[in-house]
Amino acid sequence: MFILAVIALMLVLINSIVLIGGALTFKQSASYSIDSTQALNLAEAGIDKAVASMNTSAGSYSGEETNLGNGTYIVSVIPKNSTTSIIESTGYIPNKTNPKSKKTIRIEMSKGVGVAFNYGVQVGDGGLYMEQQGTIDGSLYSNGNAVIDQQSEILGDVYVAGGTQPTADQEHECVPPNCSDFLFGKNFSGQNIYDVAQSFKPSQTQIINKVGLKIKKFGNPQTATVKILSDSGDNPDRNNVLASGTIQSNLVTSQYSFIDVTFTSSPTLTAGTTYWIMIDTSGNTSSNYWAWELDTLAGYTCSSTPPCLAKWSTGSSTWNTISGDLGFKVYMGGVINYIKGANMVKIAGDAHANTLIDLGIGGGAYYQSAQNITAGSLHPGSSDPQPLPMPISQGNIDEWKDQADENIYTGDITNCPSVLNSGKYVGNVTLPDLCSVTVYSPVWITGNFYMDQQSKIRLDSSYGASSGVFITDGTITMEQQNHIQGSCWQDTCTNGSYLFLISEFNSRDDPEGDYAIHVQQQGNTGVLYSNLGTIRVEQQNDFTEITAWKISLGQQIDITYDQGLAGAFFSSGPGGSYSVVKGTYQEK
Repeated sequence: MFILAVIALMLVLINSIVLIGGALTFKQSASYSIDSTQALNLAEAGIDKAVASMNTSAGSYSGEETNLGNGTYIVSVIPKNSTTSIIESTGYIPNKTNPKSKKTIRIEMSKGVGVAFNYGVQVGDGGLYMEQQGTIDGSLYSNGNAVIDQQSEILGDVYVAGGTQPTADQEHECVPPNCSDFLFGKNFSGQNIYDVAQSFKPSQTQIINKVGLKIKKFGNPQTATVKILSDSGDNPDRNNVLASGTIQSNLVTSQYSFIDVTFTSSPTLTAGTTYWIMIDTSGNTSSNYWAWELDTLAGYTCSSTPPCLAKWSTGSSTWNTISGDLGFKVYMGGVINYIKGANMVKIAGDAHANTLIDLGIGGGAYYQSAQNITAGSLHPGSSDPQPLPMPISQGNIDEWKDQADENIYTGDITNCPSVLNSGKYVGNVTLPDLCSVTVYSPVWITGNFYMDQQSKIRLDSSYGASSGVFITDGTITMEQQNHIQGSCWQDTCTNGSYLFLISEFNSRDDPEGDYAIHVQQQGNTGVLYSNLGTIRVEQQNDFTEITAWKISLGQQIDITYDQGLAGAFFSSGPGGSYSVVKGTYQEK
């Protein structure tokens, strides 16, 4: 019995030791897991601090060592090129000397402009015409009519917005030397100037589609909300919001330009009644804020009783008068737009428009009027989609031009240069057959650009995951088998880099109606953009993205949207902010 008791006691002791050992191991493992997570959080805090410090210091930040919570992070900045730096942040628990846990994060950060292309094809008021047997592998958003010929298909959703009148009902802009800045979006001299408003009186009773605001930014302020408010005793009525939209900060630059803002709904405004455009901001840091261009002579005389005014507020119900009027445009009155198909036209996703005609729709049909359609579900009485601003603003383009203007080259180019450095090229550029040109962004050509057969323009490999721009004031003509390439030097990059071919030619006002970009033959690839003109693409071409005021697609055109365009980042732009380059996050 004694021996059995001893054996039993030993088994109990051994079991207890195993349990205690397992508990200690679990505790150590749990402790390590917590320490590891905290070290990673510290490293990410260092990255966040680096992004903020690069913007507030205009890029002069060189790193730091900081104690935070129960640990330390160390940030180092390694320049990669003139616009991009490698940021490495290491978190230590509890300290660098005797760390229990250590985590390192490396990213690339570049100064530039982030732009979102969310649709395979985006079209302005000019609308889309798509000939037979074409395919858009992505979605379409158009501010004008979409006419799609037979045996064509769109594999995503299609939105055609309610149309906008081309001229503003009410507008005002200062005339130099009577122009000044009205700064807002932070604390100025002890005053929190967060909200700014300008009143106006429409000349017609109509819906309001959009407004244009002449603004600029300092640093990288947060996205602001724009509201249309009723009037209450010559002040904006915060309790009566008629429409709401947002200012996308990436479309605003360090120079004044009109930024279009559209709304989630289109209320009807009454002629001769006072309304207010208000920009609603929250507190930013001392280096990140907005400016609205001010006419110090108060030249907007909408009526004498009561006059139209500009005011500011801290965010409360108290409003303070501004001496002057702010730059704005108000667009009133809608246009009925439609999606019109033909035999065997297919939309795989949803279709949204005021009027739908001759379509086979795989998803839902959202409309006011419909003729000869089939759909997975029908939604009559649906509101028209709202018009969208273009994904690259005129201000973005103007800043790229300003940067290119630092280096000026004069004279036509008719040979095949191996390199086009960043700069302004005064004249025309004509590339012969079989020409390959490496580009440093931004390039600005004041004349026309012509590519003969089997030529390439490609962004230098040093740009990594960043994108670049090739801008012309005149027209662009592409013959056959030409390629516009990002930094990977392939027809389609997979690293998030693109070279955007941009034409500033104004087809809208051209008496001949010439194309801004004309792709004449087959086998061409790339990304095309024209905010003012028409892009015409002939048959058998394959592009990644096309965005223009008006688009005309020939037969057998394939547009295959790349998801990377939803976060395209341009590494150039003097007014751009420092941001993390997409796809460069690495945990070591």
